[in-house]
Amino acid sequence: MAGNFVPRSAVAVTPHLLRTLTGAEHFAAIRTYTATAVRHGRNAYTVLVDAMRGLPWTPTFP
Repeated sequence: MAGNFVPRSAVAVTPHLLRTLTGAEHFAAIRTYTATAVRHGRNAYTVLVDAMRGLPWTPTFP
């Protein structure tokens, strides 16, 4: 029983987005997209805003 203890503070900060499998998949896709953009020298926030405006960033390969 003691192994199932989850601190109340951890539950309070769990984003609603991660409470479903679909939400977790969306989070992972966004996180992967922004992480790749950052590795290519782009700003994560700018990349997300541009994607929402219909101008998605795609990496270029040498």
